[in-house]
Amino acid sequence: MWLRSWRLAICALTVVLGLAAVPALGRAQEAPSAESELTAIRDQMRQAGFRAAATAVEAFLRRTDLTATQRNQALEIDAIVSLARRDEARATQSLGELYARDPGHRLSDPDASPVVQGAFARARDAATVRTVGLETTSASYLGRSAPVVAVRITSGLDQVSELRLSVRLSGAPRYTALVVEPEADGTASTTLPLGPDPGEQAFDVFVEALAPSGAVVGALGGSTEPLRIEVAAAPVATAVVTSPTVGAPIPTPPSGGGDVTGEWWFWTLIGVVVVGAGVGVTVGVVASQPHSPDGSLGNVNLPLVSF
Repeated sequence: MWLRSWRLAICALTVVLGLAAVPALGRAQEAPSAESELTAIRDQMRQAGFRAAATAVEAFLRRTDLTATQRNQALEIDAIVSLARRDEARATQSLGELYARDPGHRLSDPDASPVVQGAFARARDAATVRTVGLETTSASYLGRSAPVVAVRITSGLDQVSELRLSVRLSGAPRYTALVVEPEADGTASTTLPLGPDPGEQAFDVFVEALAPSGAVVGALGGSTEPLRIEVAAAPVATAVVTSPTVGAPIPTPPSGGGDVTGEWWFWTLIGVVVVGAGVGVTVGVVASQPHSPDGSLGNVNLPLVSF
């Protein structure tokens, strides 16, 4: 009995382990990376397997995770395979798409046949470049925080390999190029370093979208008409005097001039005059009474003494 139970336990464990291995097997059979698949297609083409390569590259171009470089390489392979198979219409379509995306594209194989080289040269000369759309939210900046230039690709994201931002302090003779790679959503940003001058500063900036070959396929501004980014001067610090006894801030006394009513000695003098006037009036009233009432001890007349 115990032997049968032991066998059943072993079978159950085997089933459990087999089920656990299924996800791992599925992961192993996932689609290959775009780069490895592209390499396999290129090998098929070099081995004269044009039919298989044509089918594979057509499926590859339907992928949505390709970089600009990978898509351009696939279009090149598709055009070469189509020319080899005498499919002029498809070759023309692939070459037109390739050079609309990247007018500076060059054949990967410099020893390609004259037929292939001629077809690529004609397509390059006849291409109409598809312009990439760009926009920026950076117009001006307040305060002394370092300005951040933020750029977004609004159209043609899969054409762009990188963005080049050319920056200079306004009035400087040359631009400095900053190359940034756009994010998956088409945004890119970089910080412009402020100079040591605390006064107002201004930057001239223009942005270019680059295809894999380095060709410019979109621009925002230009070297002669750049975007202008202004940074306000640093605020001037206000001097504060601290009381040494209680530590509370007290206003800094004026350096001179102005209204005398703001001076302490003016109000002290007014106080003395008012008190003196009050005393004089009281003494005058008492002295002017003609008949002072007699007390129980009679009247005592004191002489007035003048000062």
